[in-house]
Amino acid sequence: AAFTILFLIFNFNGHILAHYTVGHFTWGAYFLYPWFIGLIFDLLEGRGNWAWTLKTSAWMLLVFLNGGYHHYVWALFFMALLAVTRYRYFGLLLKTALFSVALCAVRILPLFLPLGEFDNIFIGGFPLVNSIWESLVNIQIPNDITLNAGMTRPIGLWEFTLYVGLLGAFFLLYFGLYRVIKNASEENAHPELLIPTAGLIILSMGKIYQYLRIALPVPIITGERVASRMIILGFLFVLALAVIELQRVLDHKVFHPAIKYLSLFLALLISNDLWQNFRFWRIRDAAKAFEIKPFDAAKYTVANYPDPEYFTMLWVGLAISVVSLILLIFLVKREKRQICPET
Repeated sequence: AAFTILFLIFNFNGHILAHYTVGHFTWGAYFLYPWFIGLIFDLLEGRGNWAWTLKTSAWMLLVFLNGGYHHYVWALFFMALLAVTRYRYFGLLLKTALFSVALCAVRILPLFLPLGEFDNIFIGGFPLVNSIWESLVNIQIPNDITLNAGMTRPIGLWEFTLYVGLLGAFFLLYFGLYRVIKNASEENAHPELLIPTAGLIILSMGKIYQYLRIALPVPIITGERVASRMIILGFLFVLALAVIELQRVLDHKVFHPAIKYLSLFLALLISNDLWQNFRFWRIRDAAKAFEIKPFDAAKYTVANYPDPEYFTMLWVGLAISVVSLILLIFLVKREKRQICPET
């Protein structure tokens, strides 16, 4: 039962459906997040070492190479927030973040070339706290833009949906928040994950993230224009905690058959809600809400110019990435020798 709910909500929530429908194919990196969540759990359960740093940095590189720039940045934010709230992991998380940036230098370094040449205007996040609740329980009808009564710049409705339905939302609130906090003293409950999750929620609100962009005007930070997107990583951590709590209940209690049938019925209702949202956002139906824009190939030309500065930065970035990887492997091997010295 727990896995079924996890499968349904993870694969068919409003966020991933809407972004794929509007053509954000780099959102394929979303499906790599379970490995990141697993790595964070490994850290909290005492398996944080140089090998953990290598695996996490390699995961970050894989995400970046798959076009998941946004997902990469959100993971960095989550680690930063976790480091601040769980100081015992500060050193390890800082080293991991630095190596993650160094490993991705082949992709990051060229970004500094056009720095300041693009008008990368911040658009906005969820205008109200109530907007987050509505994104969970209300189906957003596909449309081009919403003005949000002037509280944000014109923004696509696909940026404001996390739809899981009313039952799905209550499942997340009860098992992912209430029970995690209530059972905080139990082994492997990990309520500390709710703090960086809350941090991501705060950053996804209104214009809060805009102030971070102003304070740290570097490409990794300024590339984020729509703050509402980053809530999805916090959403997935709450989902993971909720499923773990549900499985804990199922493992330690014997239920009357009627309760089992009721649970099955509720799972079917959640499935129905997700299916109805899927019907709105599948491409053949969602496309009807958008204006057809003809493509005239004659108006476009392929610009192919020599770009020595770009290739110089690319090669320098590649060198940094390779050296960082070699150094990480060396540190992992040295750590293993220290733990298990040869006899």
